[in-house]
Amino acid sequence: MKLKFEYGSGVITLPASVIAKSERTTKKDIRLLFLIASEPLCLVDLDAGADAVAKSAGVDRTEVDAAIAFWRGAGVIALDDEAAKPQETNAATEKETEPADKKLRSRDELPQYTSDEIEALLARRADAGKIIDGCQNALGKLFNTMEINTVLGLIDYYGLDGEYLIMLFAHCAEKGKRSLKYIERLTYTLYTEGVESASELEEYFKNLDAFEQNEKKVRELFGMRSRALTSKEKAALKSWFGEWGFDISVVEKAYEITINNIGEPSVNYTSAILERWHSDGYKTLSDVEAGLAEYKKKKDESTPGSFNTDDIFEAALKRSYSK
Repeated sequence: MKLKFEYGSGVITLPASVIAKSERTTKKDIRLLFLIASEPLCLVDLDAGADAVAKSAGVDRTEVDAAIAFWRGAGVIALDDEAAKPQETNAATEKETEPADKKLRSRDELPQYTSDEIEALLARRADAGKIIDGCQNALGKLFNTMEINTVLGLIDYYGLDGEYLIMLFAHCAEKGKRSLKYIERLTYTLYTEGVESASELEEYFKNLDAFEQNEKKVRELFGMRSRALTSKEKAALKSWFGEWGFDISVVEKAYEITINNIGEPSVNYTSAILERWHSDGYKTLSDVEAGLAEYKKKKDESTPGSFNTDDIFEAALKRSYSK
């Protein structure tokens, strides 16, 4: 058994890239694209063809123009003066036909809209104007054309809603990061990490703020002051507060033991202690204190001259540190 298409008396051909782009458009835009592709007048006189499509669809001509602007911005259609661009390589064409995963391949893929396309997008997205106003208010500035272009790209190309963008702009303003280029790069990073909804963004910022507070306290503990952390130190903090889920009180306890054992701060030594506690299943300071109390009790009860596993661990740590 095999599938057979019944073409009847008419056929339209569309680029495979429509599949990838359809995730960030409306049913109306897709329907209008079908009508545009099936209207012969569009190939010889776009103005007359757009009028014919508007009449056939029962919509205003401006909606057809907005759909054309969208599909042009998506790279699906081009005007005749744009059609002379060099053909894409096979590799590029293959990328266009891949299933959409809503992940951008580079931060430079945000489209650049013409003035007409900006007007068309504002007409098509009723909430776009309010989103732009909200973002302007968050940064405390009026956007120029290029900055409006950036915000529209975040709305249109990423498919982000107003709540997400205004929250993002407000957070950046609070951190003193008011450059649209910075915000564009941050949005790319967030989006490729799967932070796509307002609730996910809120949770992301909550975790980020907590991590920054913990980093500040660690700096104070270890006397790091304002110097940049090394890559090894950054990895250690990510393990402590992220992967292992400890709060600062547990780190402070491990730091105290570090000072008692070797007489000076050491991120490596503290990290080894915390890793041991994590492998032992400790999660909170109460868990750690209970474990230390049990260890002390066993040590006090052990036969004189014996050497238990915790003693071996401490000895290995000191040997490793002294090398």
